[in-house]
Amino acid sequence: MTKFNLIFGCRMVLALVVFCIVLPASVFAGEGHETETAKTKGLEPILTYISKSWDTLTRSMEDCSTVVDPKLAEHSVLYLPADVPVSAQVEDMQRRCHVQVKALPEKIVRPGQLDTSKLDPPGLLYLEHKYVVPGGRLVLQGKISTLER
Repeated sequence: MTKFNLIFGCRMVLALVVFCIVLPASVFAGEGHETETAKTKGLEPILTYISKSWDTLTRSMEDCSTVVDPKLAEHSVLYLPADVPVSAQVEDMQRRCHVQVKALPEKIVRPGQLDTSKLDPPGLLYLEHKYVVPGGRLVLQGKISTLER
């Protein structure tokens, strides 16, 4: 092996060491500072995101876009619990949103009691108060959810 090849080989090994050990160490050292900054902020970024996004995740039966399915040719159906009378608010929504209002065939007292596949036509369960939809765009059409009051 010539002296030139030996020097060239040593330089290549040195360059490889710098590339594989020193460079990644400097990159990871920079990330430690960002991680420390994130630790000092705590939950602040998460709480800010939640407070800004909460309204986009909240639904209300007062909003026609919540109860009307534009893909249906016929009127959407809104099911009231069997023991809940039709209120003035529901009558107003029926007129404004052009939805059918029907009562469930029986009072729901436990999960799984009502076979929702037998409901014809499928529809939404009326919820008196605002509710949050996890993930934002969850389609509830055709699903009856039982909620404890």
